Amino acid sequence: VISDFGAIIEKVNRKFGTNFKPFVHTDENVVQVMRIVEEMDRADQRKATVTETTVARPSQIRHRIKEQRRKDLVNPQIENLLREAKAIYQEMLSLESQMDAHSTCS
Repeated sequence: VISDFGAIIEKVNRKFGTNFKPFVHTDENVVQVMRIVEEMDRADQRKATVTETTVARPSQIRHRIKEQRRKDLVNPQIENLLREAKAIYQEMLSLESQMDAHSTCS
């Protein structure tokens, strides 16, 4: 988790010659950002309340879901499905590469 966004913005400004205003990490600014993030979630979800599984901020609910997903990933059945999905993905990349090579030869 990144906690010093001001430093990140300053690095971006130096690297790309931009002039974004760095975020000043104060309690007031953090509260304001979280309020905006929650407003955006309510608008995106078209609901009067925040949806903890979609809001773009940390929460205990999201942490518990993430931990459960980590446990799910070591399930042998899930591991086999992931291995199969990765093999299919690699095959698709290979086919795409072959198609690109063929189209440049024409």
